[in-house]
Amino acid sequence: MILIANAIYQHNCDLEELAQNTETLVKIVLAGREAGNVLEKLGYNRRQPFKFNLFYWLQISLLARSLQSLFKSGLPSLFTLAPPTTSSSY
Repeated sequence: MILIANAIYQHNCDLEELAQNTETLVKIVLAGREAGNVLEKLGYNRRQPFKFNLFYWLQISLLARSLQSLFKSGLPSLFTLAPPTTSSSY
């Protein structure tokens, strides 16, 4: 999800730093809920994937702790994230 990628880049791809920042983790959860609400109001009524539904069903604090555990595990580092650069390679 793009909101998780944005949070990772906001912390310069340091997953440990992101895992310690509760405010950012809560923002991820709230943004996920808001995205689902927008889709619903726009008339998108297809069933959401199970993982996305967790943003609605679980408490915010539990979801934030789950994300914290995920980032501490190092699992997202399997996706080869690199910090953004300001210079162009062209």
